[in-house]
Amino acid sequence: MLKNASSLKLINITSILFHENHESKRLSFTKQCILDDGFLKEPVLVMDIDEDKYLLLDGLHRTLTLRELGCYWIPAQIVSESDVELKSWNHLLPRDKWLDSIKNSYDFIFTKNSKDRIILGKITYSNGTTDEICVEQKYDNDIQLISLWNKLVNSYNSDYLVKRIHNDEHIKVDNNEVLMQYHVVNMSLIKKIVLKGLTLPSGVTRFVIKERILNFQVPFKLLKHENHEHIAEVFHL
Repeated sequence: MLKNASSLKLINITSILFHENHESKRLSFTKQCILDDGFLKEPVLVMDIDEDKYLLLDGLHRTLTLRELGCYWIPAQIVSESDVELKSWNHLLPRDKWLDSIKNSYDFIFTKNSKDRIILGKITYSNGTTDEICVEQKYDNDIQLISLWNKLVNSYNSDYLVKRIHNDEHIKVDNNEVLMQYHVVNMSLIKKIVLKGLTLPSGVTRFVIKERILNFQVPFKLLKHENHEHIAEVFHL
């Protein structure tokens, strides 16, 4: 029996709610890996937030891949909120024309004085100086702020090699690089956003879980059967 296997369950793939956007390149890579292996190597990580609805904490591109492959079911490790520690990812990437474009946008203000403004993030340059990335107070509702945050991250996320850095990790920013730093989002806000049908930018939230179920391989073709009872019996789900 797997350690913590009692939290492992086969759930309908349509019952999963996403809290972040996907990355096209990462999705293509994940899909090819699953096709080559023939297996889903780890269960996705979810939290029960509504009747038969699960918030996806980890495994976005695996879930989207299985959807594209016509799977009805997905193995999931279900965790409680008390088991989750919320952190964030910082982004290390090249300093390039995307930055000039964002700085020239009327939506964002790069400043060292954020008074009376809403802070979306912070940027650190290779010389050690920083700017806070702000928007005006008029953008004071969830929909507007999430839209602007997505615009900021999308300005570089699909076109540049972005290295994700733990928010509590200190690194040196080399020449021609910048470090984008973002706040930790609390769980109540994430639930609120998800239930409104909104999504956060890709790769900014990080969930630390006390115990993860790893090395649990399920042939993805089994997950394409509408009747899940045989799958559940074989894998003790």
